[in-house]
Amino acid sequence: MLRSLVGSEMCIRDSFTTVLDVVKAFSHEDDISSGFFVLVIVPVMVLDLIFYCWAFVSLRGVFAQLAEHKETMKLNLYRKFLAVVAVCLLLSLAWVLFQMYFLWSNAMDDHWQYLWVFDAYWDVQSFVILLTIMVLWKPSSFFIFYGAVNVHEMGPYDVIGPA
Repeated sequence: MLRSLVGSEMCIRDSFTTVLDVVKAFSHEDDISSGFFVLVIVPVMVLDLIFYCWAFVSLRGVFAQLAEHKETMKLNLYRKFLAVVAVCLLLSLAWVLFQMYFLWSNAMDDHWQYLWVFDAYWDVQSFVILLTIMVLWKPSSFFIFYGAVNVHEMGPYDVIGPA
């Protein structure tokens, strides 16, 4: 049920994001009020918040499971990842609030040349998260400790991998 709920949330978020993109595209040709921009941005922000909360709850479950199995190396790895996601969440909140202020104050007409930064921020943030995943989970000499098998609970004759 959780998967269908998350899938529905992502579908709704994509719909609102599409509406936001269409409004931004046509705002150059038509006179669209800043208040309407804010009205379109708020649902996307709320749905992003729901997604981040879901991610944090899932990571908390992973933390509990890793702590229960005493897998400290994996736990430290996930703590670093959580720190990056938390920083991205705080930066996202600040960025959306700045966007709302920028649009509400009608500064768009004076600073139109900087509007590309609104969309570019999200691409940069996604790249930072991807880069973090790549760095944290890169192959190394410790890859055996990150596997799904808890090596500490194995007997002397157990085999890791397919037998």
